[in-house]
Amino acid sequence: MKWLILCAVAAVLGLMGVSADCTASVIDRSQFGPNAIELDFDEPPVGTVIGDMYSDLGVTFDNAYVRDGVFYIHILWVSEPNTITGSNRNAPVSIYFPTGAIRVGINIDSDGYDASVRQPKMRIFDSHGGLLDDIDFEQGPDFIGFESLDAPIGHIELGATTPNTPNAPLWLGDSFDNLIFEINTVSAVPEPSAVIIWAILGTLGIIAGRWRRK
Repeated sequence: MKWLILCAVAAVLGLMGVSADCTASVIDRSQFGPNAIELDFDEPPVGTVIGDMYSDLGVTFDNAYVRDGVFYIHILWVSEPNTITGSNRNAPVSIYFPTGAIRVGINIDSDGYDASVRQPKMRIFDSHGGLLDDIDFEQGPDFIGFESLDAPIGHIELGATTPNTPNAPLWLGDSFDNLIFEINTVSAVPEPSAVIIWAILGTLGIIAGRWRRK
C-alpha cells in the first residue's frame, strides 16, 4: 500500500512541475549541444567594457572588459589574442543569463596561478540566486563546464579566494577566455488544473484512511 501513496505523491509533484532530484553535473566541452554559443572575445578592441554587448545572444556581463592576452612575457589567452577580466579587482566577473541557461563553461587563462596565494573558482547560481555549485579551477588553461537541467542557471561568478577562506566573496587574480553556453529553450510546465490536483489529493486521503483501518 505504501508504494501507492508514494506513486500518488510523485504524480502530484510531476503535475506541479517539481522534480524529485535535480539533474546537475560538471561536464566537459564535448558535452555541449549543437546550438551552444561560443564567445572568444577576440573581435572587440582591448579595453572594451562588455556589459550588454551580447544581450541579443542571451547573456550579459558585469565587471568585465576585454584584455590583451599578453601580460609581460606571459601568454594568457586560450584563443589568441584576447581574454576577459574585471576592472574592479575586489569583485568577480559576473555573467548573467536572463532567460536561464542549461549549460555553461569557460577556460581560465593559460599562465597558471600560485596555489598558496589564491584558488580560482567558478560559482554557479540558479535564477533565484541560490548557489548550485562552487568549483575550483585547476592550473590554466583548465576548463570548467556545468549542466543544470532542472534548475536553469541564472548567473555565474568568476574569481578567486585565498586557500584558507574557500567560502569568502570572490576577488580577481586571473583572466578568462572562450565562454560557451546553451540557453534554456524549454517552455515552463503549465500549471495543472485545481480539479486534477484535488482529485489526486482526495485519492490519497482514501488510501490513507483504508491503510489506517487495517
